[in-house]
Amino acid sequence: MCGIISLAGNPVSTKSLSGALDVLSHRGPDTHDVWKSPSGMCAMGHKRLSIIDLTEAGRQPMSDEAGRYHIALNGEIYNYIELRKELKANYKFKTSTDTEVLLAAYAKWGSSCLEKLIGMFAFVVWDEKSRTLFAGRDRFGVKPIYYTTLPGGELALVSEIKAAHTLGVAQEPDETTWAGYLAYGLYEHSERTFWKGIKPLMPGHALLWKGGKLQIW
Repeated sequence: MCGIISLAGNPVSTKSLSGALDVLSHRGPDTHDVWKSPSGMCAMGHKRLSIIDLTEAGRQPMSDEAGRYHIALNGEIYNYIELRKELKANYKFKTSTDTEVLLAAYAKWGSSCLEKLIGMFAFVVWDEKSRTLFAGRDRFGVKPIYYTTLPGGELALVSEIKAAHTLGVAQEPDETTWAGYLAYGLYEHSERTFWKGIKPLMPGHALLWKGGKLQIW
């Protein structure tokens, strides 16, 4: 279990990013890292629980050698060893992590890398060249990820809703969701949460942000 926060906008502010990461400390007690893109259009924070490759080389957010792609992952890619063998001819691996394998897979196949993944995961990738933010979630939704718009207009993706509140999103209840829960016991069954303006990326879905426009499929 790890914690992810990612911001995209033009530009993004990182003033409250560390504070938002602090509320996710229970998700990753091993390392705490923040990264901001050279363009200033993206920032990522990661709380790491070390499972695969316990060395410092496995810290996230992680970047490829060219500095184009940057990733933060929560979860585990079960078939990363097989994928690594497929990718090693085109990518020079520096770690033994599944995170770097996923980074190499996105660099080679883009969003189509999702078709090759077996595992439980929620991850974000920033492409500095195309200025795009991509996110993907596993088919069963084992690993959580939510998205919202901050008061300054930035897109935010977070592992837990309370991180979005720490970033400045108002704690305004979504009455429809609460009514469904209180009347029927329903929760996590739709593209809504208990809080207005904060939505889950649904299981088996992907998200792409570019130039302020959002696509979800």
